[in-house]
Amino acid sequence: MKLSRAGFLRKMAAEAINVLPHFVPGLPLLNVSEPDLHREWIEIGSVAQFKPETLTEVNQKQQIVFADYKGFWALDYETYHQGGNSPRRPLRIEVNGQLSLNPQESWSEGDYLSFLTGNRITEEEV
Repeated sequence: MKLSRAGFLRKMAAEAINVLPHFVPGLPLLNVSEPDLHREWIEIGSVAQFKPETLTEVNQKQQIVFADYKGFWALDYETYHQGGNSPRRPLRIEVNGQLSLNPQESWSEGDYLSFLTGNRITEEEV
């Protein structure tokens, strides 16, 4: 498909209008469904694919990666678009920057980054 310069600029402007509200507070959200407006978390990536040996009832379908104040999660694509947020699988950030399944389903209510890195309460914090 060949775009003229004006067509390209229109396409880029349309993309910016859809993306900017997620980064600039106060801008109106266009093309956002009603369930999306009431979420306390945001989609951070497109689709998560899991290795066949890690598939369960929860993650056997196509997954969306999203984040909230507790960390990163993978959620069933259909559930996501219906406005739900469970069941979901916890993800962790690997040293190389990739997201992978977190084998531990839950963690303390403390700092999620400390949970990811293995840092526990130090003597100074006690």
